[in-house]
Amino acid sequence: MIRIEEIQSDAPAGMVPMSNGKGGVCWKPALVIDAHGPLAVRANYDKAPSGMAFLCTEDGKLYFKNSDDPADWSQGVPFRGPQGDQGPQGVQGVIGPQGVHGTQGGVGPQGIPGPQGIEGKRGIKGEPGEKGERGAQGNSGPAGIQGPKGDRGDPGPKGGVGPPGKHGNDGKNGLPGPAGPDGPRGPQGPIGPPGKPGRPGEPGSVGPQGPPGDPKELAVLENKVIAVTNAYKALRGMLETTGYDVSGLPDFE
Repeated sequence: MIRIEEIQSDAPAGMVPMSNGKGGVCWKPALVIDAHGPLAVRANYDKAPSGMAFLCTEDGKLYFKNSDDPADWSQGVPFRGPQGDQGPQGVQGVIGPQGVHGTQGGVGPQGIPGPQGIEGKRGIKGEPGEKGERGAQGNSGPAGIQGPKGDRGDPGPKGGVGPPGKHGNDGKNGLPGPAGPDGPRGPQGPIGPPGKPGRPGEPGSVGPQGPPGDPKELAVLENKVIAVTNAYKALRGMLETTGYDVSGLPDFE
């Protein structure tokens, strides 16, 4: 497979070698850019033919399709070289002709007030004016000296009820009164949840040996003992499943 890095020395001027996809070489103008955009956009051209040129606007590099194979891109080649040195100062140009006179500008804003001028000479005294209207009443003068106390007047009418006074301190608690009669009986409350089963009692002491019984009666008694034993085992198992500690109870196996 021929890649873009394998540039031959006999390339035509302004041309770069590209694979023709058949093991040969074709030449393409060096500065033809088929597409450009961010690097992620290049994937849209992964199936483009050999020689496709893509300019990445993020890193400023050119990428070429080495072959017709999907996504067979070359390494990025810088599209723009480094900044060159600044050239010498050019010759001063000829001064151009005078431009056309512009139109009259608008009135500018109000300027800052100037300093206070010098006080002028006093003028000649004028003629007395006409008598003006009476002015408003002036302020009251100071209070005069208090006169002698007058005779006692008649009593005035009875005034209204005044506002209530402040609340006094609470008195001592009185003696408790007699008990009131019993109130009516309330309705019966709901039945509470059942309590946990009580602990089984300890086994009783063995009684005295009885006289030999009838074999038939012994068989019946044996069946009763077996039934009681099974019932005890069932009760012990039920207590154990409910979380009750049955370690202290006898275990008849």
